[in-house]
Order: sequence, then structure tokens, then C-alpha cells
Amino acid sequence: MFVGTSDDLGDVTDARWARDQINSGGDALVHYEEVEAGHSTFMIGKDMYYFNNVMGLLGTYNPLY
Repeated sequence: MFVGTSDDLGDVTDARWARDQINSGGDALVHYEEVEAGHSTFMIGKDMYYFNNVMGLLGTYNPLY
């Protein structure tokens, strides 16, 4: 779960609550990261440094082989 700390549409407080609710029943959430970004950064951001983590997680949990 990647959360933008400057997101006007998705509040960090709500994201933390959702994280805690998901994890309360076990370990379904494998990753949580707060990124210094707004809502559109996840699609058209100037600095998409977090995307390396996205690709690493995809390789780990959804390998091509």
C-alpha cells in the first residue's frame, strides 16, 4: 500500500486506519509506505522514486516465471 502524504483525495489518517484494519486479521498487507507525494504523483509524478519499490514487490509477489 503506497500512500501520498500530500494527497488531497486520500487522507493519510484514513490510509493508516485501513492499514490497521487489514492487518488486524493477519498479515494480508505485505507492504505499507508513505510517500511524499500528492494524488496525481502516482500516475504522472516528476519524481517517481517509489516505483523501484513497486517493481520489487511485483517481482516478489507476482513473478513472471
